[in-house]
Amino acid sequence: MGGGCGWWVGGGWWVVVQPNAHKDCQGTCFGNATRDECGVCYVEGDGHVANSGKDCTGMCGGKAVVDECGQCVLGTTGREFNGAKDCAGQCFGGRLPTDPYDQPPAVIVIISSP
Repeated sequence: MGGGCGWWVGGGWWVVVQPNAHKDCQGTCFGNATRDECGVCYVEGDGHVANSGKDCTGMCGGKAVVDECGQCVLGTTGREFNGAKDCAGQCFGGRLPTDPYDQPPAVIVIISSP
């Protein structure tokens, strides 16, 4: 039968239209496995999350990750891990290396009269 997918039409005839034309990516004749955008072959419901091989920039096999400040960093981003933290370790904070650490940062309050 040549290893291809085909149909038994009776009378001793096995019809193969084109070898492997009806095999899915797992090699199953008339199977329902498919490839995601990263080329991973999977069957829906087998536990694989489609396109889970993408990093936070959308690159398959990329090395970018989301840091503690919620930013996509490393990989091809050009950003450092936790680069948005100030010297006190606060994401998007305003402390500078010259600020004293034993006092909270200064807050300016503007009061306007009606």
